[in-house]
Amino acid sequence: MGLAIPLSLEPMEAQSVDDLPSGAGWQFEPKWDGFRALAFRDGDKVFLQSRNQRPLGRYFPELIRALGSLPIPRFVLDGEIIIRNQPFDELQLRLHPAASRIADLAETQPATFVAFDLLANRRGDSLLDLPLSKRRKALDSFFKSFPKNGFILKSRSMRSQAQPSNGSRAEGTASTVLWPSDWTSPIVPANGRC
Repeated sequence: MGLAIPLSLEPMEAQSVDDLPSGAGWQFEPKWDGFRALAFRDGDKVFLQSRNQRPLGRYFPELIRALGSLPIPRFVLDGEIIIRNQPFDELQLRLHPAASRIADLAETQPATFVAFDLLANRRGDSLLDLPLSKRRKALDSFFKSFPKNGFILKSRSMRSQAQPSNGSRAEGTASTVLWPSDWTSPIVPANGRC
C-alpha cells in the first residue's frame, strides 16, 4: 500500500484507572465492547486488521465492502468493530472458519466499524504528529464527505461527560475512555518508526 502509515502499526491500549482526571484538556469517549481494529484503504485495496496485526477482512466482508465504497480514496482509521445491540459473544462468532457461516452472519448480524481516530488523510499522509484535537477535526471532516450508513460510524466525543448514556451501553459500550486533547500519536509502529 502507498500510505504513510505502515501495516505494522500497533494501537495503544486503554489502561484502567481508579479516579478520572480532572481539569480541562480531556476528551471523553465511549469504550466500545468489540474488536480493536485499524482500517487501511489505498484506492481499491482495503485491509482490516486486529490490534495484533491479524487480518480481519475475511471475517467482516460487509465492512470491507463498506470501506471500499466510501468516496475517499485513501485513509487509515483506528476504531472498534462491534455488532450493535448485541453482546460481545455474538461478535466472537464471526471468527469462524467456514466462509458460508461468515456470509450468513454478515447478512443477519452485520458488523459496524466505529471510528475514533483518523491516522492518515485522503492523500495517504500520516496525521500521527498532530494532536488528537486536530485529528478529531480531520475525522469530523472525513465523515462529512459521505452520507451516513450503518456500517461506518464515528464515535461520539464527550468533552465533559464521564459516563456514556444507557443508550450507548445498549449499543455495545463497556465504559469510558479519556484522551488528552493535545496528545499526539495514540499508536506506535511496531518498529518504532512511521
